[in-house]
Amino acid sequence: MIVIAIQILTVLEVLLFGYFILSWFPLKHGGVAHQLWSVLDRIFGPILAKLRSKLPRTGMIDLSGMVLIFGIIILQSVLRAYL
Repeated sequence: MIVIAIQILTVLEVLLFGYFILSWFPLKHGGVAHQLWSVLDRIFGPILAKLRSKLPRTGMIDLSGMVLIFGIIILQSVLRAYL
């Protein structure tokens, strides 16, 4: 059960990296990359918005993604300790 949770977190981590990378590029509306980004935005958008509201303002730098990535990594480490 813990192994499955770690694998799900790993998939979420990879998808989150993909979401960030896609957000750096201009995407054609209706294109495959835009559709993929839209799906990922529906998954991660609310989570990142919640984190943004809790984090202090840092100007133009958005730290919510790093906080979420570190949170996933820490959660994976805690779960691996129980294996």
